[in-house]
Amino acid sequence: MAKEKGFYKEVGLDVDIREFDHSTDLVGDVLSGKSDFAVGRSSLMIEKAAGHDIVALFAAFQQSPLMLLSKADRNINTPKDLKGHRIMLTQDAEQVAEVLAMLLQAGLRDSDYEHQSHSFNLQDLIDDKTDAMGSYVSNEPYQLQQLGIPYTTIHPADYGFDMYADILFTSRRMVNERPGITHRFYEASIRGWRYAFDHIQETAALIHARYNSQQRSVEALEFEGRALKALAFDDQGQFGTLSQKKFDGMAKLYLITGALEPNYDIRDFIYQPEGLKLSLRERQYLSRLNNITLCAYSNWMPYEGITDNLYQGLVADYMTLLAQKLNVTLTVMPTDSAAQTLNMMRSGLCDLVPAAMATPKGGRYLAFSTPYLSMPAVVAVHDRSTYGETSEELGDKRLAVRVDSVFLEILRNRYPNATILPVNTVSEGLKRVETQDVFGFIDAPASISHTLQKEHMLGITLYDTLNDQWDISVAVRRDNQVLLDVFNNAIANLSPREHNSIANQWLNINYAYKVDYTHIWLIGAAFCLLILLIAYRYKVISDYNTRLKFMAQHDPLTGIYNRNKLYEYLNNEQRLYQRYQRHFAVIFFDVDDFKQVNDSYGHNEGDRALSQLASIVNQELRETDHFGRWGGEEFLIVLPEARLSTALLIAEKLRQAIASYDFHFDNHPITCSFGIAEVQEDDTIEALIHRADEALYLAKSEGKNCTRCAQPSAESA
Repeated sequence: MAKEKGFYKEVGLDVDIREFDHSTDLVGDVLSGKSDFAVGRSSLMIEKAAGHDIVALFAAFQQSPLMLLSKADRNINTPKDLKGHRIMLTQDAEQVAEVLAMLLQAGLRDSDYEHQSHSFNLQDLIDDKTDAMGSYVSNEPYQLQQLGIPYTTIHPADYGFDMYADILFTSRRMVNERPGITHRFYEASIRGWRYAFDHIQETAALIHARYNSQQRSVEALEFEGRALKALAFDDQGQFGTLSQKKFDGMAKLYLITGALEPNYDIRDFIYQPEGLKLSLRERQYLSRLNNITLCAYSNWMPYEGITDNLYQGLVADYMTLLAQKLNVTLTVMPTDSAAQTLNMMRSGLCDLVPAAMATPKGGRYLAFSTPYLSMPAVVAVHDRSTYGETSEELGDKRLAVRVDSVFLEILRNRYPNATILPVNTVSEGLKRVETQDVFGFIDAPASISHTLQKEHMLGITLYDTLNDQWDISVAVRRDNQVLLDVFNNAIANLSPREHNSIANQWLNINYAYKVDYTHIWLIGAAFCLLILLIAYRYKVISDYNTRLKFMAQHDPLTGIYNRNKLYEYLNNEQRLYQRYQRHFAVIFFDVDDFKQVNDSYGHNEGDRALSQLASIVNQELRETDHFGRWGGEEFLIVLPEARLSTALLIAEKLRQAIASYDFHFDNHPITCSFGIAEVQEDDTIEALIHRADEALYLAKSEGKNCTRCAQPSAESA
């Protein structure tokens, strides 16, 4: 539609559109200059990883239209129902990776179903020559509807396997040498797609009249348009979105099929247009807006504050930078509490809260952007207080927290037996710690350090033992979605260099006190030896305590976390799930027939194998994952922000890495069996581990060296 409606012509482009046929080498044509742009499958990332310098501009579809189609009388409603049935798919694993991964998640191996070569003839399904057929949601279902044949579909996206489809791409050379043409083509193409989905009937009639090489009816084309529209937009209503996170998830599917090597690199695959990627609606909104009013905390330095009528601090610098990107001005309304801020937002006095943290209470009135800043919550404790540096010790203490802090609500729920004392300022909280009126004060690290330096307080230490984060977002009223979209775009456009520049300006706190040394030299010599002895003793004790702490948290053989530390991480993830619905999963695995290794080669060789295995697993995990030894040859991995589908992909990647490694046991290859489980509502840690253990037992009973998923518990089923 971009060509037919003149969108290309409006930006000075004369575009020749060529129809694809199976003999076309899309990537080769683009790299050679035979074509400037092309539309390809998600397997383009394999070409990128292989060294072809191509750039993905946008994805026409956020989810692939590929799914499995069955007649209703076959009673095939879930992937598990396919066991013992015939499935018609292409032989190219790259094209059907999401379907194969979905079947694997359901516990189906190649031997559990008959893989038939695809005939691309729907009549084979109708005539019962196959039980399920790889099809597109936009095509074959319509044909069955017209014939009056009931059907069922199984879509990989419903089971956590999301794939982009129809990716517009070009060469890196085109982007670098002709950036203007690239960007104009990019924007006009998106405009054309959006027009097509907003005018499906008009688009179908045009395709039928001028581009109907498949001889389809207008009604079929309209059905296709409606089906594809449902796949085209992301959760924010944006068209064409590409994200590195989703590409990395897709890459795991291709790792399973062997199409990608583990050391793949696609970091510069996504097109980064200059400036912000704003829709026409968003640009029109900004042109009318001009000014944004902020409700800003007046005294939370160095994050934000107002001094001499000047809005300053780390958050203030972020807002200034985002305003520059959006070409708007800012007006600041100072507030002294979260309650006052919420009232001013609800009454319309402010458009935006620049330093907000998502909570259930705030979520009733406000919508929150993607976080642009994360910082740990810390507890400040007096050096004279005894603290073993565990969050559990805070459960019965007197704790101070700012009255306008979101952690006031959080701490009251987390520590019902503690005395939570609201204070008005950071200074007041720290003074109560200084006088030991309270055991600790909880806030963000930079605000505490800033106040300690400003007020010359000594003898107070910060501990990062709460295992919690301040995820700072922009908040708007729930009825102002377009403003939220605009700021999400601006936040996404922040570069690492811009983040670092702001952080370095405000978070590097130097302690510099002037000391009069006139009299010190008179007594310095007398105490010099004593100071050296004390310093040496302190170092010995400090080193010893450090070693003790490490030993208390790590397995002595492998150096990875021990069971106690894993429980700490599990409890932390459980709290985040209960508070924010942040899902997590666990992988429970052990070494197959490990007793035979010890019996045949000795325990020293067995220990060597366990250490090597731990090293292999560590190299394959994400930085955010927590890996430890549960006991003997059993291991556990905690996967934050992971669903069952992600856990399956990671487990399979680990299983293959271990099975392919040469442990130098001539007659006994080392393999592992894996059980995975995802947290459920009202879950306990024990119940979660039990389900993963049951899945591991199932893997053992079904031949070992495989992965099995835990079934939902009866309570949540």
